[in-house]
Amino acid sequence: MLIPQSALGVEEGTLPPKYQRVLAAVRQAAGPIMARQVGEVLKVDVSVRGNWNRCAGS
Repeated sequence: MLIPQSALGVEEGTLPPKYQRVLAAVRQAAGPIMARQVGEVLKVDVSVRGNWNRCAGS
């Protein structure tokens, strides 16, 4: 598994570093945050947009 299964007593430090960075970005936000905003904080290319038509098989 890429993400350890959550259980009582499991520390955040057991997560892979990339996941820890995502959690830190979400915690920095003053309120709800969109995935695009998290990507911007992490300096990930957010110019590519999803297409729901592909997901629906249309």
